[in-house]
Amino acid sequence: MPKVSVLIPVYGVEKYIRRCAVSLFEQTLEEVEYIFVDDCSEDKSISVLEETIERFPNSYAKVKILHHSENRGSAAARNTALNMATGEYIIVIDSDDFIESTMLEDLYNSAIDDMADIVVSDYWVDFKDRTVYKKQKAPTTGYECLKALLRGELHVSTSNKLVARKLFIDNNIFHYEGLNFSEDMSVLFRLFYYARKVSYLPHAYLHYVQYNTFSYTTTISENSRKNIIRLVDIVETFFQVNKIQDNDLWRDIDYYKLSVKSILLVSCSKEERGQYCNIYNDSVQYLCQHPTLPFHYKCIVLLASKNKISLLNQLLGIFALMKRLLK
Repeated sequence: MPKVSVLIPVYGVEKYIRRCAVSLFEQTLEEVEYIFVDDCSEDKSISVLEETIERFPNSYAKVKILHHSENRGSAAARNTALNMATGEYIIVIDSDDFIESTMLEDLYNSAIDDMADIVVSDYWVDFKDRTVYKKQKAPTTGYECLKALLRGELHVSTSNKLVARKLFIDNNIFHYEGLNFSEDMSVLFRLFYYARKVSYLPHAYLHYVQYNTFSYTTTISENSRKNIIRLVDIVETFFQVNKIQDNDLWRDIDYYKLSVKSILLVSCSKEERGQYCNIYNDSVQYLCQHPTLPFHYKCIVLLASKNKISLLNQLLGIFALMKRLLK
């Protein structure tokens, strides 16, 4: 059994996959399997990957390349890889990102030493002109991490988290096919709910690339906004089915809804904005208490909830202008 299975969906990353693959094959941890899933990429991503593998003959036996017969999206690609994984622990690395050479060894050793279900580490955000260090705040229990996730205190990504494979298997956790925006959150909230012990490493290993213009996270389309709304329903239904009585956790779900509402309002066009003004208005009573939502986002949500669309559009126009000037 490999110690770690790395799951890597591949689509439209011809410019980035070589760097990603090299960072994986140069890992100091030996007992690793790498599962790449070609989601019918139309560019030369797989050719570049195969050329890169040729440079690392010692990695031949560790690599699997699976192919979808049609494009099904990132969530389905992750499920395909997850179903083939045999490692003790799982991590998902997007094929336009890359990682430091000791990441897998350090996270795995931490998991074993602490007997942890999940290990969380810091990460880097890579822009074209700068790199920003992002420190995490990870409590030692899955339940408290779940709350931090909903409050926006913990990064919503699986790529800086090593997860015990049994956590997926024992609790039937999978990605929702078709949910290709916020797909990390769709599994993370359940993983933390069922996790007992969480370990934290105060060191950044993941380079989270922000300049791939074809990435799902670069622009938020109408379909992506539908995905976000669907995910809120999934989260809420999960806690209803599990009959959660913790008022603090339900308050954190309200915080999550408010964060989502701000994203919907900021990412849509002026013509679409009206349809999001009244969404999650029951949660607006907790707006001032939101621990992580920036002040200007709180203003946006408040104006929308009062249907002050003209003022809202003016404010968003000012923010857009300031952003362009800062660039």
